[in-house]
Amino acid sequence: MTYLVVMLFLYSEDKTFIGAVACFTNILAQLHVVLYVTALYVLRPNILYLLKSIQHQFWEIENCKDFKLQLDCYKTLHVLKWKYRIFCTLLFFCVLTYYYGRILESKETTPENMMFESYIPKWMNFWVMFAWQHLPAYGFPVIELAMDFTVFSIVSLTAMQFRLLRHEMEVIFKDSKDGIFVMDKFRKCSEHLTFLLGLKR
Repeated sequence: MTYLVVMLFLYSEDKTFIGAVACFTNILAQLHVVLYVTALYVLRPNILYLLKSIQHQFWEIENCKDFKLQLDCYKTLHVLKWKYRIFCTLLFFCVLTYYYGRILESKETTPENMMFESYIPKWMNFWVMFAWQHLPAYGFPVIELAMDFTVFSIVSLTAMQFRLLRHEMEVIFKDSKDGIFVMDKFRKCSEHLTFLLGLKR
């Protein structure tokens, strides 16, 4: 795909600065996704271990005794879900507009109206190439979306865990006068804090 993008610029009769920028941007976008895929493949054991650790170590909102904080956490999750939905809608609207907007507007089967504005070999039919480009064209945003969702979710849920931990630390000495019980809860909070701080590495 990158080769075809470069060839379009090289075979172009009028090489302009805008064309060079478009070609360079196209290459960078493809390189960005390739690096994402490489990182996901190379780091897949670490990512899987991290997700399993989070699932096992994160405190459940249902176990929080403060109803107000519990309700606030649920509201935060609800807002995050809507933010993700809006983000997905905007992303796919931009993707669809970029992929199909040019050809719908001009209705011409030219290399500039391909999804990636790439060179079309003489022996290749436009629509065959256009259909083939759907594979990387939709793979790119899905990979980007998966990585972004993973990062956004971890950051958002970790921030919520700090709120739960802060509440637990504030009430740790109010629940009981038993020193052993207090030390157990303090140890639990300390271990959870260590785990949360470890996510930053």
